[in-house]
Amino acid sequence: MPNNSILCQLMVFVVVLAVSNAKAQDIPIVNPGFESVSRALVGGEQTNGVGGSDTLVGTRYPYPFGVGLVDWSDPLTVPGWYSQTVAFGSPGEIFVGVLRPTTVGGTPFITGIEGDNVLSIQVAIVGQATNAMLQPNTT
Repeated sequence: MPNNSILCQLMVFVVVLAVSNAKAQDIPIVNPGFESVSRALVGGEQTNGVGGSDTLVGTRYPYPFGVGLVDWSDPLTVPGWYSQTVAFGSPGEIFVGVLRPTTVGGTPFITGIEGDNVLSIQVAIVGQATNAMLQPNTT
C-alpha cells in the first residue's frame, strides 16, 4: 500500500495533466477586417466611431479623421466593434472609425492591407463584445 506522500504526488500529477490537456475555447472575432459595414465607404471616407450593429454612426471626409465636419446624410453601422459614439446628428468627432484608404498625391495612403477597410484610431479606445464566456483572471 503506497504511503500518503506518494499518493498525494500522484493525485497532483493527474490534476496537472488534466489541466494541461484542456483545450482553450476559440473566441470568434466578428468583422475582423472591418469589411462588414452596413454600406460601402468611398475612398477617403471614415466612420465617426464604431457602435456595433445597433448604433448608427456618421462619417467624415477626407481622411484621416476629416476636417471637423460629421456627415449624417447616409449613416451606417459597424457590427462587432464598439467605441465611444455620439448621439445621432451630433457634430462631435470621435477619433476612431473604419477608414477606406485612398491615395495621397498619387501614392497609396496605406499599403499591404487585405480588403477595402482598416481601423483608424487616434486618442480613442475600441473593443469587441463576444458571446463566449471567459474565465476570470486568465489569459
